Amino acid sequence: MSRFVFLSLAALGACASAEIRPMDRYFVEGRYEEVVRAFEADSSLWSDEDAVYQVAVARSLPDSPVYERARARALMDQFLTSFPDSERWAEVRYLSALVEEIMRVQEEADGLETEAAALSERV
Repeated sequence: MSRFVFLSLAALGACASAEIRPMDRYFVEGRYEEVVRAFEADSSLWSDEDAVYQVAVARSLPDSPVYERARARALMDQFLTSFPDSERWAEVRYLSALVEEIMRVQEEADGLETEAAALSERV
């Protein structure tokens, strides 16, 4: 079980008396397309710490069908700015740095691929 899903289950269990939103259930179940769809359909969720966290994670996981590094990074930046006192702040900061490094390595790989293609044409 991924660390994010485990943490989410723990968080949902901690507030068992509260009503669980469909978006929360989708996140725990790994239904990331539905997480993003629910988030984008309700503009009030932009100010909801859990919602921003969930969609940022959904967008940052490479095996997610909604994986988008740039959007994930923007959401994490929003989270870090909007929720500086969050218990998840350090986790999101770490994830943000990881996504930034993935973006840097991908850009470097793209450059090397272009360079290799140019060299192979010369041979």
